[in-house]
Amino acid sequence: MHRLPHDPRLDAVARLGYSMSLFAQGRKKEAFEIARSVAGQKRFPRVSAVANFILGRYGEKTGRIEAAKQNYLEVVRNTPFQTY
Repeated sequence: MHRLPHDPRLDAVARLGYSMSLFAQGRKKEAFEIARSVAGQKRFPRVSAVANFILGRYGEKTGRIEAAKQNYLEVVRNTPFQTY
């Protein structure tokens, strides 16, 4: 069987999916920790922006509105600018 090469970007995206699954199961502390670790990486800015957006949603759902606001602002600050 052929083994696929390791892709750190896909690993980060998979960790976000795992985080969302944990949050849905009520394991919110673990979900926050994983999403924060992905948001903190700078190698893949779009993945980091998605992680910050997810953290914003978590914040809203847990009543941490100010934290959610900060995460949403981080999305705007760090999303690569593109013109079409």
